[in-house]
Amino acid sequence: MRLMLKRTQKTAIGRLLADVDYNFNMDDPAQAAVANSLLKRKMADRVTDPAAAKAAAKAAAKAAADKAAVDKAAADKAAADKAASK
Repeated sequence: MRLMLKRTQKTAIGRLLADVDYNFNMDDPAQAAVANSLLKRKMADRVTDPAAAKAAAKAAAKAAADKAAVDKAAADKAAADKAASK
């Protein structure tokens, strides 16, 4: 089963990084337990296509950049409002 993590996780089989496509061997009890736990806790999504995995990583990066821009704009506005009230 192929999974992509939403956040970096420390697991029984080692550290798994966010936005990396991992192939879990469901015949291995340790890997199956980790994969099932990640899915149950909604910390990972199933990956069905390598192109989809790349698109998901690109979308996540764009969302983070958009959030940073919005946060910067809000901080700049707050600073301008504070300066104007003096």
